[in-house]
Amino acid sequence: MAGVTVKDLIPSSPEKVWRIVGDVAGISKWVPALEHSESHDNGHTRTCRLGNGMGEITEQVVSRDEKNRSYSYVITGGSLPMKDYMGTIVVQDAGQGQSKVLWACGFNVDGPAAEAEGMIQQVFSEGLANLKKMVK
Repeated sequence: MAGVTVKDLIPSSPEKVWRIVGDVAGISKWVPALEHSESHDNGHTRTCRLGNGMGEITEQVVSRDEKNRSYSYVITGGSLPMKDYMGTIVVQDAGQGQSKVLWACGFNVDGPAAEAEGMIQQVFSEGLANLKKMVK
């Protein structure tokens, strides 16, 4: 199984960061690789349109923990060349009014995993960098 983990320190309270990150429908507001996102089924599924005409993906939220500011999701359909994808986003209190955001995923891919891992690494890193700018 391939995987990616990205962490970043965000200069804002965990509550403020979670209001952005925990909004399942709003992921395209802070992840530049996504042109549009919307949720369905009371936030249990979402559809994300990828930038540069790369298609759409459908995701299902499989667990959500408001107290610990986290949720996990699986990709249930779409145009990405991977299968069995499961991702988790967690916002933790880093003290002194800061947050640590962890975004991780695991997946299977036919062939070498390095290209898919690199693509996901870039999406996650750019998303967290943009989130950092949004909360300043």
